[in-house]
Amino acid sequence: MKKNILFGILILALVGGAYAYYEYNKPVASIENKKADVVIDADDLLSAYESDENTANQLYTEKIIQVKGTISEITKDGTVDKVIIETTNPLAGVICEMENGQNFGALKTGDEIEIKGRCTGFLSDVVLVQSSIVK
Repeated sequence: MKKNILFGILILALVGGAYAYYEYNKPVASIENKKADVVIDADDLLSAYESDENTANQLYTEKIIQVKGTISEITKDGTVDKVIIETTNPLAGVICEMENGQNFGALKTGDEIEIKGRCTGFLSDVVLVQSSIVK
C-alpha cells in the first residue's frame, strides 16, 4: 500500500516537473504580425507618462504600441538589441528592446522609424519589449 502511494506521488512529481519545464521554456509569441492597439508619436507617449503615469499605465501598459520618431541610439550588445527613439525631453526617450533576429539593415542614428512593441511601462523612459520595425 505504501509503495502505491509513493509511486503515485513520484508520478505526480514527474508530470508536474515536466509541465513546469515546458512552460518555462515555451517561446514567447511574436507580435510582429499583430495589429497595434495604439499608434502614437514618441513625444506624445512620453508626455502621457510624464503628466499622469497611472492613467498612461491604464492606456498603454501591456498593449501593443506602434511608435513613430527619430532614432537617437542603436545598441547591439549580443543579448538584447535596443533602439532608442528620441523625444523633446533630452533626459528621456522610448527604449525599444528588439525581438531576436530583427534585421536592422542600414538603420542609423537620425533616421525616422516606426516600431511596434509591447509596452511595459515607464522607468524614466517608456519601455517597449518584443519590438519589431514596422515595414
